[in-house]
Amino acid sequence: MNYETHSIFGLNFARLSWQECDDQLDKILAGNKQIHILTANPEYIILADKEPRLKKVMESAGLLVVDGIGLIWAANFLDQIGSRNKINAITKFYFLLKTGLELLLQTKSSRRIFADRISGSDLWLKICAKCERLGLSVFLAGWEGGLSTFSEVKNKLQNKFPKLKIAGDFTGQSLGEKISKEKANVLFFCFGTPKQDYLLHEILFKIKSAKLGIGLGASFDFFIGKQKRAPEIMQRLNLEWLFRFIMRPKRNFKKILNSVFKFIALTLGQA
Repeated sequence: MNYETHSIFGLNFARLSWQECDDQLDKILAGNKQIHILTANPEYIILADKEPRLKKVMESAGLLVVDGIGLIWAANFLDQIGSRNKINAITKFYFLLKTGLELLLQTKSSRRIFADRISGSDLWLKICAKCERLGLSVFLAGWEGGLSTFSEVKNKLQNKFPKLKIAGDFTGQSLGEKISKEKANVLFFCFGTPKQDYLLHEILFKIKSAKLGIGLGASFDFFIGKQKRAPEIMQRLNLEWLFRFIMRPKRNFKKILNSVFKFIALTLGQA
């Protein structure tokens, strides 16, 4: 695949707008290679810093895209501060505030490196639309006993895409065998990070019929309404993290603490 990348945290992220990502999907679905698409956010970077196995999976992904405003900020911050001859604590603090404000105001410079945030919760539905048109099949895999059941996700997905071929399993048992039996072309795994990524890395390349696989976190739950996604205005303002905190403050406090403060610390350490 031919596209520009930008390296942060030792990982090469694809520099794709939504339109360019759409073009890449067309190439993947028309091809014969198995492509692991990984939509990363700051949580991935924090985990990969401690788990070499996850970083190797991210390095080997066929398409690594930015799904987290924190990564767009980090790329801008490291790029701008990297042009300075002298770097000290005051310089870091200045550029931290400068690049953060640029993102909040959505200036052109804030999108110079990564034009768009490629959200997995939006991306998988675009893939489904393409699969329906091309006559390709999808396989849904998720947690047994999770918020969403296979039948709930399948039924709503079938209503949205009536001609889409859908199979799946929410037991987590013998996934490779079941996917091979169904001759699925696209794999959607919702097991959370990093389990979904390890499973895809292990299974995807053994499935001859498969063209791509992607981990989706809580996307099934968002899709059927078991979890609320941030309103579009908050998504456009890059405030989804704030919405998650407001909705479930006790559960999300530690996660957001990691995603914000620990991630900022890791980014400052790269400068």
